[in-house]
Amino acid sequence: MSAQAMKEKMMGEVTGMLGVMLLNLGKETGVWQAMRGGASVTTAKLAETAGLSERYLEELLRASSLHGYLKYTPGTTPESKSWDSGIAVTGDSFALSSEMEEVLFDEDSPNYYGHSLSLPMFFAGAPFEKLIQSFKDDSGVPYALYGKKFPEFVEKSHSKIYQTQIKEWLKNEDLKDLRSVLSKGGVVLDLGCGNGWSSISIAEEFPNTTVHAVDCDETSMEKANLNFAEAVSGNQVKANQIIPHCCFAHE
Repeated sequence: MSAQAMKEKMMGEVTGMLGVMLLNLGKETGVWQAMRGGASVTTAKLAETAGLSERYLEELLRASSLHGYLKYTPGTTPESKSWDSGIAVTGDSFALSSEMEEVLFDEDSPNYYGHSLSLPMFFAGAPFEKLIQSFKDDSGVPYALYGKKFPEFVEKSHSKIYQTQIKEWLKNEDLKDLRSVLSKGGVVLDLGCGNGWSSISIAEEFPNTTVHAVDCDETSMEKANLNFAEAVSGNQVKANQIIPHCCFAHE
């Protein structure tokens, strides 16, 4: 690959990352939610509906249109605004297509990606700075540094996988001896159990097996304990079948 081609590749990736930031901004501020339904709206109308700054909305919607995320319809009537973004405001309108709405919101669709959009954002800021330092002093990035929302992101990302796929994995012919042991009543050590869905899935599939759920992140274990309690009350698993441990190495 030539230097020019490499530069163009990097430019495309940087542009894509900027697009991801726009999508997350619209997601976290509720803009995309407010635009659901496909109707074309002006920045003034959207600002009123969503309770947000029209000046910032204009920048977000125009940039998102350039990335191809929104449908753009130019207006014809000049408008006077209290700010100057360098572009004449003429009542332009913007719409969220049904296809984009499916990708952002329809969790039952194979094209859903709204949740995964958040992932790159967790690695920016303080975690990235600490990662740079870790290369120099061989330390590490504390899980808590990724923020309170990160465990929730991980839980939502993994819970469906554990609840649907882990049982299929364990039906593999190569694991028949393991399955036999767990069916009779074995012990599973789930290291790095996070919010506990892997432990719940194992316990649910093998009711005679005891699962030791271990994670060193206190926030994750707090949520895991809530999930364990709900699983017991919902008769998914038996009481005391899952034994939680936080910072197991210190016990």
